[in-house]
Amino acid sequence: MKTTEKNLETVVNEINNVYVEKGLNGVYAFLKRNGINYTVEIKKFGSSTYQNNIEKMQWISESNLRFDYESEKKVSDVTGKRYHILRGIEIIIK
Repeated sequence: MKTTEKNLETVVNEINNVYVEKGLNGVYAFLKRNGINYTVEIKKFGSSTYQNNIEKMQWISESNLRFDYESEKKVSDVTGKRYHILRGIEIIIK
């Protein structure tokens, strides 16, 4: 059982290294190339405000497999103004 935990720790470290060098697309390529089963969960933090950005950064720091994800662009139905929804992404290894 410890071997599996150690292998998982090694994979997580490799994923973080690939993310730093190549970003999320590099991480997806690494997972596919190594045949690692995973799922992706996207968390939305609301509109781009200082408080929501702090909340997102705290969420990211709680796990080694949570990353900053591209903001989602929206247009208000009422005012027609554009705004951004902050998002984070978590990779869950099965």
